[in-house]
Amino acid sequence: MRLNAVEKTYRRGDAATAALRGVTLEIDDGSTLAVLGPSGCGKTTLLRTIAGLENPDSGAVAIDGRDVRGEPPERRSVGFVFQRYALYPHLSVSANVAYGPAARGVARAEIERRVRAALLAMRVDEALWTRKPASLSGGQQQRVALARALAIEPGVLLLDEPLTGLDASLRADVRVELALVQRACGATMIFVTHDQSEALSLGERVAVMREGGLEQVATPRELYERPANAFVARFVGTPAMAQLAGEIRAGRFRTAAGEVDVSAEGIAPGAALAGFRAEAVRLDADGAVRGVVRAAEDFGADAFVYVDGGFGSLVARCAGGAPLPAAGERVGLSIDASRAHFFAARDGLRIEPVSIRA
Repeated sequence: MRLNAVEKTYRRGDAATAALRGVTLEIDDGSTLAVLGPSGCGKTTLLRTIAGLENPDSGAVAIDGRDVRGEPPERRSVGFVFQRYALYPHLSVSANVAYGPAARGVARAEIERRVRAALLAMRVDEALWTRKPASLSGGQQQRVALARALAIEPGVLLLDEPLTGLDASLRADVRVELALVQRACGATMIFVTHDQSEALSLGERVAVMREGGLEQVATPRELYERPANAFVARFVGTPAMAQLAGEIRAGRFRTAAGEVDVSAEGIAPGAALAGFRAEAVRLDADGAVRGVVRAAEDFGADAFVYVDGGFGSLVARCAGGAPLPAAGERVGLSIDASRAHFFAARDGLRIEPVSIRA
């Protein structure tokens, strides 16, 4: 699938909102792409444009090398799972799943085979197949919606925030099942989410969006280790990357408070942001950086301590089970300068130094 310079603007009176701004994207056949971004960034519009539910103002959308602009959704070999499931309330589970292939003129015996295969793949208990959607739990309805999309045997499977309505434990189960189903059916899968854990766990590649445009398209590991700009660096990773404003002079980065001083060798002098993930910061009674604990979180295997100072705010990662300082306590920090990220203050773009030494 290819999208080339796709633009979409919504207009209401004199007001105009750019939902998609020159989106160019290529998705390999049979791969999984996660589209990640905050609410209102254009994720759903992107899916609807691929599906044919929205027409782009300009740009091209191609599936299997065929320009599909102007083609109705049913001719695009696209399965769409909506955030709110959109099951037909008057039809049984099996009838819901059969609807798509029946509308496409598939033979009755083949429809029955597809319905059974899709429902079993999504682990929908056979006792539920004759029931109506209203009698199902949210998780069961989600599985039926996914089975309905699979029954048309789509070349492209589009999912709009598919796990939003599920509780945390069920989300993890469905994530695993989605990956297994995608590999089994071989469809190209594109799903949108604002939850980075979903994006990073399911997506072979992740497209990060902001205000209708693409910020970066990369593997989950690349996004985490080499974010293209300050926005991606903050948005990807839990807890978010701490970013301190300061200045680079003579190969050193210093904040206005002068409390954080790390090597920035090979970077041109000037205003910059230095980013530090929690694993680059540790509690150290003898550390040169001093601050006050704002909060501490213990997640069992890991713990995080949030520290404020004249330099800004940093987060230190600690081993689970270790004693944690209390809020308001003064602590020292040590920073692994080799793990620092630098971004231009003017536009937030990543700066690659020639070398970084502690």
